[in-house]
Amino acid sequence: PPQMVKIGQGENSGRSLTYWNAVSDIQTAGMWHGKAQRYELPMTEIAKKGGCAVLLQSVGKDGIPGPILGAAFIHKPDRL
Repeated sequence: PPQMVKIGQGENSGRSLTYWNAVSDIQTAGMWHGKAQRYELPMTEIAKKGGCAVLLQSVGKDGIPGPILGAAFIHKPDRL
């Protein structure tokens, strides 16, 4: 769903802009170690936001996030 965001500084300061698919929260669902694994996401939270993006991202030896290896979007469910 679209989100209206009031811009506080920069060239668009004072304007309200509409963003689509804006990130409003980031959560780590778990750590993947290369084997089959299952992660569960609460559908009630997904429904509140209209859906969610799921990213599979590597982590370097230094612990810093690396390249994104895969991504998917989960749409808001029709029914809970």
